[in-house]
Amino acid sequence: MKAVTAVVKVGGTEKYLHRGSIVPSAATNVEHLLAVGLVEEVNLLPSDVAEVDSREEVSGEQSGPEVLQSSDEDLPEPPAKAGPGSSAEAWRNYASAIGVEVSGNADRAEVIAALEAAGKPTE
Repeated sequence: MKAVTAVVKVGGTEKYLHRGSIVPSAATNVEHLLAVGLVEEVNLLPSDVAEVDSREEVSGEQSGPEVLQSSDEDLPEPPAKAGPGSSAEAWRNYASAIGVEVSGNADRAEVIAALEAAGKPTE
């Protein structure tokens, strides 16, 4: 993943992936993501593939999309709470960028509450 966040369609559902994530092979919108520059094609070394396979064998189940967890240091700065740059849209975009799902019509207070409930930075 090159983008901060992108939506990947897998098996009829949408998954949010973040920068550094590996797009699952079952994703149905890879061509679009490549075309708009959200992802780039890379070749995994055989050892990388073996590592993913061994994790699946240990757990006994196939893994879904692998989302690499980022530390709070890697997260974008939260928008302002008042004044320029503090719109509900700015807060919804920030929530999406850090993997917190909110309604498309949530107001700023609702988004901030959802972020706080998820333990994400709001200051």
